Formats: sequence, structure tokens, C-alpha cells
Amino acid sequence: MPHLILEHSNDLADPPDPAPLFAELQQYAIDLVGFDPTLFKCRRLRNDYSSSGGQPTHRFVSLQLSILPGRDSELIQRLGQSLVAILHRHYQTQTREHPCDISVEVREISRTHYFKAG
Repeated sequence: MPHLILEHSNDLADPPDPAPLFAELQQYAIDLVGFDPTLFKCRRLRNDYSSSGGQPTHRFVSLQLSILPGRDSELIQRLGQSLVAILHRHYQTQTREHPCDISVEVREISRTHYFKAG
């Protein structure tokens, strides 16, 4: 069930290859939380328009990890902080020359609000 959605502004020069980035993000989450690796869904989206702090050209990288409930807040804090560190390392070339916000949101989806087929 874990979903990793990585969104970034379209003005990042040469964003990192998503395959090794997602592999590292997934592996960390698997090692820490024990997710089933076959259930991960990952995607990267390039945002054509964004505004942050009133600045339409402000660069950003935002990761959303959606999971089913059942983990304590300490584990979620550790997970979120570590995922930010991984993103920062992978995007360090892009953030060295221009300011860039990097953020992670760990979102719990209620089991009664999650549906899938297949």
C-alpha cells in the first residue's frame, strides 16, 4: 500500500534519476517500518506551475508518503526526517546554486477510505 509521490518544480536543472532515488527511499522505509516491498507505488511529477511564499519561481521538492495507520508518532517522525535527509542528498546539486524547499509529508490513510481493484 505505501505510495511515494515525489513532486518538484519544473525549474530544477537535471533532477536526479528517479530509479535510484526511489530505491533508496523505499529501502529505508522497508528497513525501518517493515513494509512489503512488492506493495510500493512510486511516481514523480514535474509541476508546471508552483508558487511558494509568493514567489512563482521558487524551487521545491515535495515527497508525500501515504501509508495505512498503525505506527506510533515517534516512528513516523523518524521516517519523515530521514526521508528529508535522503532527498536533500539526492538534490544537493540542484539546491547548491538556487534556494529550494525540500519537504516530506507522511500521510495516514484510513483503511475505510482506501479502495483498490485488481
